[in-house]
Formats: sequence, C-alpha cells, structure tokens
Amino acid sequence: MTERSGDTGFKRSRAGAGTSWLVLHPLAFGLYPILALLSVNLQELDPSEAVRPLLLACLASVLMLGLLGWALGDWHRGALAATALLVVFFSYGHVYSILERYPLGGLSLGRHRYLLPIVVLTSAALLAWLWRRRPDVRRTTVVLNAVGGLLLLFPLVTMLSIVVRNAIHGRSFRPTVTVELIPPEAEPPPDIYYIIPDSYARADYMLELFGFDNSGFIDFLESHGFYVADQSHSNHNWTGYSLSSSLNMHYVQDLGLQLAPHSYPWVVSPAINDSLVRNALEEAGYESVALQTGWGVTEITDADEYLVASEAAMRTLRRPILLTRFESQLVQTTLILALSDLNKDAWRRWTTEFGGLPYDELRSIVRGAFANLPLAASDPHPQFTFAHIMTPHKPFIFGPQGEPRDPAGAFTFANSGDPSGEFAAYRDQAAFVTRQLELAILEILQTSRVPPIIILQADHGYPWGDDVWQSGPGGGVPQRTSILNAYLLPQRCRSMLYPTITPVNTFRVVFNCQFGTSLPMLEDRVFYTLNPRRDPTDIADVTEQVRP
Repeated sequence: MTERSGDTGFKRSRAGAGTSWLVLHPLAFGLYPILALLSVNLQELDPSEAVRPLLLACLASVLMLGLLGWALGDWHRGALAATALLVVFFSYGHVYSILERYPLGGLSLGRHRYLLPIVVLTSAALLAWLWRRRPDVRRTTVVLNAVGGLLLLFPLVTMLSIVVRNAIHGRSFRPTVTVELIPPEAEPPPDIYYIIPDSYARADYMLELFGFDNSGFIDFLESHGFYVADQSHSNHNWTGYSLSSSLNMHYVQDLGLQLAPHSYPWVVSPAINDSLVRNALEEAGYESVALQTGWGVTEITDADEYLVASEAAMRTLRRPILLTRFESQLVQTTLILALSDLNKDAWRRWTTEFGGLPYDELRSIVRGAFANLPLAASDPHPQFTFAHIMTPHKPFIFGPQGEPRDPAGAFTFANSGDPSGEFAAYRDQAAFVTRQLELAILEILQTSRVPPIIILQADHGYPWGDDVWQSGPGGGVPQRTSILNAYLLPQRCRSMLYPTITPVNTFRVVFNCQFGTSLPMLEDRVFYTLNPRRDPTDIADVTEQVRP
C-alpha cells in the first residue's frame, strides 16, 4: 500500500516539511475573546477572575487541535477546524444579541431555535468538507497565525498601557487650588451630609418619562426646610466625572487629571477620594465619614469612619460561588448561552445565584447605606458624610416596596434591552429609594444636636441612550443630565441658591455661607461625554441644548 503524502501532516512532505508545528492560531483564537473582555473591564474587576477561563481556553485549544488533527489526519486541517469551532463558540452570544436586537425583514433570528441549528449545520459542513476533500490549508495556517497574533496584540497592549499609566500616576491627587475654612465661633459647626442617589432624575422627568409622581417627596423636602432647585442639571453625564467635579468645585477638564483612553473610571477616583472638599473640611476640624457604595471608584475606605453593611447581613451572602463575575459575563457571550432555552429557571439560577453576581450583595450594601446614613448625627464631633448610593441606577434589584428583584443575565451597571421595560423597573426602584431617603432624612433631623447641612443631589439623570441630540423618550442629553438637587442650609444661605444651580457650585455656596469664604460662583455649564473610556477628552458643552 502506498501512502499519499498530501493526506496527512503527520508525515513530512515537500511543501510542508518543517512547518507542521506552526499551528498556533487555535491557541490565539481561544485566548483572544477572554483577553478582549478582560481588557475592557480591567479597571472594574480583579484580573485574577480571568485566570481560570484563560487556563481552560488553553487546555481546550490544545485538546481540540490534537483530537481534530488526529481525526482529520493533518495538523493544519485540524487547526483550521479547531479555530473555526472556537470562533463559533466564543462569538455565539454576540451574534445572538445582534440578531435579537435587529430583526431581518421583520423576522427575528435572535432565537436559539433558529440560530443554533444554523451554527451546528455550518460547523458540521466545514468538518465534513475538511474530512472528505482533505484540502491543503497550510497557507491558511500562515494567515491565521498572523491574524491570531495581531488580535492578541490589541487587548495585551491595552492592558499594558493601563498598568503602566496606573503605575506612573498612581492614585495620588492634589487639588489645583486650596481653600481655608474658618468655622464661625458663635455657633457649633453643623454636620454636613452629601447624599448622592445615583441616577435620580428631576421631578418633571420622573413624571413625564417614567410616570412616577414624586411631588409628595418634594413637598416633604420643602416642608422640612430644603430648597429644591427644580431646573437643575448635572455638570457631567458620567458618575466619575460628575462627582470629581462637584467635590473639587471645578469642571473635570480643569482638574489636571491625566485623561487618556481606557483610563476611566479609575483616573477620577483619586479626585473623589482626596477631594478639595474633603481636605478642606478635615483641616477645619471635621471628621470624614464614608458609606460603602459597591463601586470601587467611590469607596473612600481611608475616611475617619468607613461604614459598611452589617456583618450579619453580609455573612448570609458567603456561599459557594461557581462562577466569578467575569466568568458569568463571559458565559453570556458563548455558545453556552443556548442552554438557557432548555430550562430558563435553572439557567437564571446558575448565572445569578451561583454565578458570583452580587445582586444580593449590592442590595445589602444599599440597605446598609440607608441604615448608616443617620449614624453621624449622634457623634459630638462635626462630621462630613459622603454617601454615594448606587440606586435608582441599574441594576434594578428592588421593587417599589423594597422586595428583591434579580435581573437576568450578567451583573452590570450598564443599560441593555428594551427601554420601556427598564423605565418601569427604574420607576419601581425610584419609589423604593425615595421612601428610604425620606426615612433617613427624618432620622437625621430628629437625631442631630445641631441643625445639619444636607445636600441631596444626583450625579446624573436616567442614563439611557447615547445620542446627544436624541429628543424622544429613552435618550437625549436633557433627560440624562436633569437631576434631583435639594439643599438644607441655614436660612441665611437661601439667597445664594437659585433654580438652575449645578453641582460645581454646591460647595462654593456651602463654604461661602457657612465658613465665610469668598469663592466666586462659576457659570453653570453642562458637558456631555459620549464614552470616557474610549475618548475621555471628548467633553462637549451642551448647555444651550438642555435649557429651554
């Protein structure tokens, strides 16, 4: 029997001599999806969460190469089949999401019963072709090796640049100006509360966009001495930019931060942690109090007091975790997503209860924040309390009475899906948050020995839509920047407030009124950034577009 040298790569041939080992592309295509997902989330999670997926991808790629190379009688054909199957596996969730969102000719192919058979038949056809025709694909190997190597470069360079930039700039921040505060001697200094319910929209948008009438809450605030700025906007439409701006009394582009691609959100964290406002108040004798937030960028763990959710509540969350947050996000992009059609309840349990998705943890943190808010009122020393509460922003984990709700899919603070469904979920969560704010404020007022200063101010409005000029429900700058903004200040300060005041001037008013400074008021401007991770310097002035 004669053996055909072209039928197998296990024997050396004229064209393939010495090249059969250069089949590296399955490994590259197996690692790339994981590294790409890690690179865009590196600022928000522990990189160690990606170790297990990377090791499994390496193992799977090598095993597939060996098995398919053996079955097809050639390393190059086996590598091509392995790479094709890896691409199918890791891209399935992305394709499914696109087809679900954009129907073709009125037909939605974003259904597993349509997409899965197409994927299976296409993969089977490729394997059959490689088996029956036994094509010479050594040149394809060279091309795929080069493509795979280039693909790996993108996430690796991105992650390396982030690591280098963080190492250079660290987490240090020095305000561009300093403020000396001199508490009045004739009266004891009041506690100062800065309460930020994330994404709490202005009252008119609450009613018009979500059908949520919070006029009772506005009446409650005003009846207890609050001034409600009913035409207020945030200065920026992203939390990191908004809070670093308000806490340093300047627009974010004027803070001297090293804004570079992929530096957000951690580039602004030092400006929030070591802000001008915090430093000035601590130097004036205030103790800083920070509440646990659930978002690392605004966790001021080195405050004089750092208040977390109760140990008993957090202890109930310490259960075995089969998937990390990163792994659960990764699963949603792969062919494993097709299993969700087999048993939706089981899928939801695996990707939430056992998936390391901290819905329960975030609920505990939010409830702990509301419970801890009034604690500073009983301390005899003057306190500055920073309370960034991650609701009513997504994820929508509370019903209107505080009943737990677990969104399907991977944990995220981003928007997704049908805006009409999210509007209803946002409205319900806003109702819960509103009631909790009212109860916390009542307790603060009843417990305080000295009438406190309370700033109740959202960082931005409802963050749906990325189109600056979109004007209808579900998008647009006016709705994204229209915020709840209310002040409880001494009566002598009320003349300094006005309906369109923005957060950049908040502490200028507080310091001028309470501590006798002469800080000039800035012009109230509104800035929009489409994507600070991609282009943090794209800060457009849209003031004229958001105001009638």
